[in-house]
Amino acid sequence: MKKCLECNVWVNTNAIRCPLCGVGLNQLGQSDITPLYPSYSKGRHGKRKINFLAKLFVFISIAASLICLFVNALTWNGLPWSLVVVGGIIVSWLLVGLPLLKTMNLNFMLIDQMIGVQIYLFLIDRIFGNKGWSLNYVYPLLYVAVAIVIVLFVIIYRIAWHDYLITAVLMAAIGFYPLILIAFGNIDVLWPSYTPKFAHCL
Repeated sequence: MKKCLECNVWVNTNAIRCPLCGVGLNQLGQSDITPLYPSYSKGRHGKRKINFLAKLFVFISIAASLICLFVNALTWNGLPWSLVVVGGIIVSWLLVGLPLLKTMNLNFMLIDQMIGVQIYLFLIDRIFGNKGWSLNYVYPLLYVAVAIVIVLFVIIYRIAWHDYLITAVLMAAIGFYPLILIAFGNIDVLWPSYTPKFAHCL
C-alpha cells in the first residue's frame, strides 16, 4: 500500500507515481498503516473454560447421583429419597444447563423444561404420600406460567409471535391433559385444570 502525500489518499498499486496528480508515491510499511477495523478475538480460551466447567459439572452431577442411589440402597427404609435428588439434578440441568449451552431451540427448550418439572414434582408427590397436589395444582398452573413467560419474551425482546407458534400449538394440545385426568377421576380440585384453557383462549 502506497500513499500520495499531495492528494492524501492511499493507492494500492505497483506504480511509483500517483495516478491523480503524478507526484511520487511513498511506500509505507505494514506497521505504519492504521487498521480500518479493530482486531477481533474469538475468545477460544473463554470457550475452552466454559467447556471444561460444563464437563466438570456433568461429572459432579453423575457422581452425586450415583452416590445418593448407593447410600439410599445401603440405608433402605422404604423411602426412595435418592430419586428426589437425582430428579432435582436433572431438572437443574433443564432449567439452567440448557439455556447456558444454547444448543436447543427456545420453543422446544420451554416444552422440555415444563415437562421435566411436571415429572419431577409428580415424583415428589408420589414418594411423599401421593397427596395429589402435583396433579391438582402444579400441572395446570405450570401451563399458565409458561404461557406468561412466552408473552414476556415477545414483549421484552420484541420477537414475532409466529416464532413461538410451535410452542403455543404444543401447549394447547398438552393443555387438554388435565381435562383427561378429570374425566378419569384423577383430579379432585377442578378450577386449576380449567385455567390453562382459559389462558389459551385469551
